[in-house]
Amino acid sequence: MSIKAVLPTIAPHLDYSHLDDGQNGTPAQLAHLDIIDPEAVSAMRDQKIVNLLRNHELDTQAMFEVVAYFRGYSLLIC
Repeated sequence: MSIKAVLPTIAPHLDYSHLDDGQNGTPAQLAHLDIIDPEAVSAMRDQKIVNLLRNHELDTQAMFEVVAYFRGYSLLIC
């Protein structure tokens, strides 16, 4: 099961819907391929890197929220 599947129940304030290139595995994988493409436009590459970093940041926050939930205390990271 994906963390993104349980997150709305555990931490509804964390929302992936505003992210591009990383809401799930396939777009993120394709974004990585675009980033390493030597013919990619640098502005596009830079934006994809920013999008993936935002996604990974949210994934990290989500994991903290899941651990906090199962340990029985509230952790609100904004």
